[in-house]
Amino acid sequence: MSQEDLEFYERRFDLFALDGWKELVEDFAKLKETLQNISHINTEQDLWYKRGQIEMINYLVQLKTLTEQAYEELINEDSE
Repeated sequence: MSQEDLEFYERRFDLFALDGWKELVEDFAKLKETLQNISHINTEQDLWYKRGQIEMINYLVQLKTLTEQAYEELINEDSE
């Protein structure tokens, strides 16, 4: 793993350790629950907009897990 990659992951892990990050993820998880109801969507454009919102929320909520998985893969590649 390059020094640049290592620094990137260190910054990410520092971010995930912050209370503010944990609170942000909790807030987005709650927001996602409110977006699950599609009964009030009137147009296809509204549907696609809501889908985009949910995809971004999913990305943020899962960012820690995705980063940990990518880091583990890099570590495993380096050890081979």
